[in-house]
Amino acid sequence: MSQVLRSLSAHLMVWYDTPAGLCEVLDTTLPRDQQRCPRTTTHGVTFFQGNGDDVTAYACTEHAGPLAATALRSPYIRASPYRIR
Repeated sequence: MSQVLRSLSAHLMVWYDTPAGLCEVLDTTLPRDQQRCPRTTTHGVTFFQGNGDDVTAYACTEHAGPLAATALRSPYIRASPYRIR
């Protein structure tokens, strides 16, 4: 997932070791001690790469849209957010 977001040159990254049920988004524009989102997961964002290697990140309401929007400028990756709760 992080490789997908790095290829999109996004300031949002995904934190894989997040406690279960919490937002996985890291906002690298914030100071280091504030980058991890403490909110509860409400959405999944699936990134489709066209080669079958689709990946899903889990985000809060605030981060789901911006995380999916990172794929808008890519001709080869698209993203689809959906509500899980």
